[in-house]
Amino acid sequence: MIISREKAGFEHDEEAMNAAVREDIMLHAYMLTQSGIPMLYSGDELGQVNDYSYKNDPEKCADSRYIHRGKLPWELAEDKEDVTTVQGNIFQTLDRLEKIRRQEITFDKDADVYTYDVHDDSILCVLREYKGRRFFGIFNFSNQEKTAWMQEKGMYRNLLTGEKTELKDIRLSGYEFLWYGN
Repeated sequence: MIISREKAGFEHDEEAMNAAVREDIMLHAYMLTQSGIPMLYSGDELGQVNDYSYKNDPEKCADSRYIHRGKLPWELAEDKEDVTTVQGNIFQTLDRLEKIRRQEITFDKDADVYTYDVHDDSILCVLREYKGRRFFGIFNFSNQEKTAWMQEKGMYRNLLTGEKTELKDIRLSGYEFLWYGN
């Protein structure tokens, strides 16, 4: 189920907005786990919603790609430092993930990348290996709490919190993701 920040905002539904932001961040974290150069549309880093004004332009109205190419409302950037706002939460989290990606050797272009079976179709686990180092990106694509059934030996560090743990039967809340490295 894809949750819409746009719909949650129009309906002033705080719970749906929080879930939509979690999903948005989780999807970006998944994208950042992939090889290559990650790309964002302008405004993604601030949670910009769709722009339907293209429908009023006769030269653009037939091309729905313009829905994602509206002008950036710069007032959104005013809240990018405040993590209690949608814009700040998304911006600060993506900034942190990008910094982690730059620092971790397992994101090297020559890293081996695999999927890792965690025995739940709602969870995708990506394993990256490079020069004896391992990275696990675990993504819950469900809005329900799930378990990633894993039995990895050794201690792994949560790259977001710094906490060390064994990767054994990891619980994830709805739309949660975890990044671990050794």
